[in-house]
Amino acid sequence: MIFIAIGLCSLLDREAARECGEIHDIILAMAAEHSFEDHFERKDATVRATYDALLRVARGFGHVVEEPKKTSIHLVADTAFAGVVTRRSKLVLTIKSPTEIKNPRIAWLRRAYEISRA
Repeated sequence: MIFIAIGLCSLLDREAARECGEIHDIILAMAAEHSFEDHFERKDATVRATYDALLRVARGFGHVVEEPKKTSIHLVADTAFAGVVTRRSKLVLTIKSPTEIKNPRIAWLRRAYEISRA
């Protein structure tokens, strides 16, 4: 998607536009769209396999939507409850928690999911 911003004075004739004093450059801006697959390009196959296993576990809790962002993938129920950053040979998992985490990782993910549903 391309956005074009043009000063209103550009609709005037050249002399009137100069008097107006607005900037008359056309600005093109590409809307940022991030692909899910971009996160797995040039990564070890184990990164995708680990992500898929994590997603299966999270979906065992209930409905989960994946939202690819520029640098991560958010796992969302009603709100984001986890963020996943892909690295060459590993994942970095960030989860929401209102308290200090002392449980196994899967229990952390379940709790983060429950928080996002509240």
